[in-house]
Amino acid sequence: MKIAVTFDFHDLFVKSKEAWIEAFKQFDSSEKSISLLEEGVSRREIAKKLNIDYNSLLESYRQNLKSIEENISLLKQLSNYCDNYLISHSHKERLMKDIEKFELGKYFKDIFSSEDFEDLNRLLNKILLDGAYDRIIFFNHENPDFEEGGKIVYAPIDFKTRYHEFKDKSFVDHAKTKELYNSLPKKYHLALDKNTEREINFLSKIFKENNVKNIVDCGCGVGRHSVPLSKRGFDMTGVDISPNMLEVAKENSSLMSNINFIHQDIRDLNLDKKDYDAAICMWTTYNYLSTTEDLKDFFKGVSKHVRKGGLLILDAKNISGLEPVRAYTRLKRDERSEVFLLIIKKIIKNVQNGFYLYFIKEGEEDISFLFDEELAKFYSPLEIEKSSEDKFELIDSFGDFDFREFDNKNSERMILILKKK
Repeated sequence: MKIAVTFDFHDLFVKSKEAWIEAFKQFDSSEKSISLLEEGVSRREIAKKLNIDYNSLLESYRQNLKSIEENISLLKQLSNYCDNYLISHSHKERLMKDIEKFELGKYFKDIFSSEDFEDLNRLLNKILLDGAYDRIIFFNHENPDFEEGGKIVYAPIDFKTRYHEFKDKSFVDHAKTKELYNSLPKKYHLALDKNTEREINFLSKIFKENNVKNIVDCGCGVGRHSVPLSKRGFDMTGVDISPNMLEVAKENSSLMSNINFIHQDIRDLNLDKKDYDAAICMWTTYNYLSTTEDLKDFFKGVSKHVRKGGLLILDAKNISGLEPVRAYTRLKRDERSEVFLLIIKKIIKNVQNGFYLYFIKEGEEDISFLFDEELAKFYSPLEIEKSSEDKFELIDSFGDFDFREFDNKNSERMILILKKK
């Protein structure tokens, strides 16, 4: 599957509207020009009406023009993964000068100005055909939401995030709505960039050193850790809030006797066994526990089910080592399906807001498009210990699955090993 990304330029990478307003204010104290701008009158026509020298106005505009760094960072990163095109309704001379000011030309495979096309859709379809692309994503500042038109996905550059709806609530409630956990559980293995064997080797070494035999996997999903650990001889209980994910987990372990999957909320654990040797919560799963009550209830439940001296292993990305904006793509196939995934992640203080654009092909069927979002709150080791309310003590921490020491600034992950007091 081959996907191209196209961008509008003004008000996407540079604050064009704001720059024009500032420029007109310099020559028009009455601010009549601002009203005309809002009405959609062209800048040249406004300058003519108000007897403003257009070249002087244009020079002021360019001096006031500021970049939108978050979106430029996104562009630069995506240029490493896919073909980027620029389409603008602006005149070529102005467009190229604006691009040159911020040295962005090298990130585009081709650039189209108003002189190069009359109809946007026709141009997008020409790019699609000439480049033999399966789909095109067109990021712009006009679409408030995602819209499909044939093989083109019109996308807002400022994603319609639900962060503000959930920032004071539990992210677990948001996670329940994720496409990955509802309509895509059977594509989970294609959606995730993982090295499961590396993670299982890490866990197995710790478990063998601590004589661990039975483990509860909190937020087990499709059994990515539970199933291979059971194959290595550990007795596994997987717990997850998503019935669809558990259905896939049970299919993946149908012939195994030392594994069991239970539909429960990890904030309200109530299992028959109360003396597990260890509990795990892997791959940024506990970061859905975004309220103080969430985290305390989780520790209370795990403490109730793990024996004294038993282990709790928590694994997440290390937010301190992440760039404010990250963008990358992923293309994976199996014998039945092909998935192209464009991923954009933004850091908001101690929260990661992830956006996922899925393009999925099943056999000979047409490609389908899905948008998904994820909210995850990150904690420091000190916050984790404090939230456990003296039920657990932190005994070790690692920065990756190769047992490198955790470094708050540089580590890829934050893997915490806690022991029940």
